[in-house]
Amino acid sequence: MLGSATVNGNLLELIYTDVADLDARNTAAAAAFAVSSAGKAAIGVNSVRVLGKTVILVLSRSVVDDETPTLSYTKPATGENVIQDAAGNDAASFTDQGRSGPGTSRPRCWAAPRSVATNWC
Repeated sequence: MLGSATVNGNLLELIYTDVADLDARNTAAAAAFAVSSAGKAAIGVNSVRVLGKTVILVLSRSVVDDETPTLSYTKPATGENVIQDAAGNDAASFTDQGRSGPGTSRPRCWAAPRSVATNWC
């Protein structure tokens, strides 16, 4: 289960709360993630790495202080290349999670499953 997410510059880290570490070999492709920021330049996901309970997304550009990024993850319908724990339990998809409102500090984070629109580090 997704516990929180933090963005700092061009790195976005998703921290999962599973008991076991995530599967670092069979992970989702960058295309499974979508990051956006209303009124700002597009934000692509260049690569995905898994380390322990953390999924690290390398973004195509840095997120700046006045942005309100949102994040979505779409679990692929078939195959093993998904976010999953070492036992093969797939992480759920989620849509448009993020933070709205004025941003003045880094790192930014939001927590789940509470209202992700109100949580910052």
